[in-house]
Amino acid sequence: EEKFTEEESYLYPINPGQPGSLAGTMGELRSTHFHSGIDIRTNNEVGYAVRATKSGYISRVSVTPSGYGNVMYITHPDGNTSLYAHLDRFKGAVADYVLKEQYKKQKATIDLFFQPGEFRVRRGDTVAISGNSGSSSGPHLHFDIRDSDNYALDPLKVEGFPEIVDELPPAVEKIALKTL
Repeated sequence: EEKFTEEESYLYPINPGQPGSLAGTMGELRSTHFHSGIDIRTNNEVGYAVRATKSGYISRVSVTPSGYGNVMYITHPDGNTSLYAHLDRFKGAVADYVLKEQYKKQKATIDLFFQPGEFRVRRGDTVAISGNSGSSSGPHLHFDIRDSDNYALDPLKVEGFPEIVDELPPAVEKIALKTL
């Protein structure tokens, strides 16, 4: 039986090792919620290889016309789960399985859960192709890391990806004072 280590570091999921850029960060205020991950730019293009950030198994795949659209969850030995959303399509055996289940159920919208041994992945495997599905306003990869209680963790604080360099200091635009 293949074993995965908890000590394995997290890999940046788009073009690892090359400079990256973000379109959205953790905790940004959105119209109906706080953003629960990071949005990785794909140069406004569909088709980038999405890599498994860490070894583990695909625990869930969902296809919906709104929200995350095509989304994949990978559970890791450290108890965390990585989430990859707004995908164009899935890759490998899980892609074939999803298509068969859609035909079997005669539905495009589907939400599937898997057991640890079904769809194992290694760190760096191409698990999907980036896209613009669901409630996305342009091609990008939404990337989350969640703990074992499903609480969103800031991926930039979990791993500190060297692909994202922020050397721009904050600039104050407005300040408000309120008497007590």
